[in-house]
Amino acid sequence: METSVGLSIKEVVTGYVGTESEVITNTVIETRKSSYRKDIKYERFERGITYWDSNRTPVFENDEMKYIMFTTSESTEGVLKNESIVRQHKIIAQQKQQLELQNRQLEARKLIYQSEQLIDLGDSFNTTKYFDMEGNKILYENLPGIRALNGERVENVKIFVINPKKEYYMNNSTIPIYNTSGDLTLVVSCFHDITDIIQQSKKIEEQKKELEAIIENISDGISAFDNKGRYMI
Repeated sequence: METSVGLSIKEVVTGYVGTESEVITNTVIETRKSSYRKDIKYERFERGITYWDSNRTPVFENDEMKYIMFTTSESTEGVLKNESIVRQHKIIAQQKQQLELQNRQLEARKLIYQSEQLIDLGDSFNTTKYFDMEGNKILYENLPGIRALNGERVENVKIFVINPKKEYYMNNSTIPIYNTSGDLTLVVSCFHDITDIIQQSKKIEEQKKELEAIIENISDGISAFDNKGRYMI
């Protein structure tokens, strides 16, 4: 107490002048209103950066502000702990993004047939065949990648693929990328395996046809209608 009573704040608190804490105090003096602030950053102590919760309350006598009551407690430990948690969350998020990218790359490697002779898109025709959903062979110039090289944006094209290792259905979207001069610099192709979805759809369609055949051969009168009351059969 003997080192503080009668002295100004700047003489009591190390490096007080020019800090956020001084600004807050001056604001209380000007506005005559209380101020409560959490985690005020303070960098002037020898032990390094610290954080403080501080409540400044003006005290009045006959409508004249005579004093300011300061209540201050250090919050450095809690702030550093929260910062550590935030950093950990960022690291986890980055690791998750990397894992998702690796999974997408792994799926791409599984879908695209790897060959030592595979240098460009045209070479894939030597080992892989492409068909549309009606079973028609897709010509080289109609491949999504070639269409994108010609400046066309291709979205959600379903393709049946046959290569020496597997047969599968894929959904392909391909876009051309241009530089600031408007020149096409590369093509980005995104695709994923939809074999399970297509096979399930085919199974449902086959079951529907079987059901219709059964109904056609039943001697009883049968009607089927949807949830809006519209007759289907």
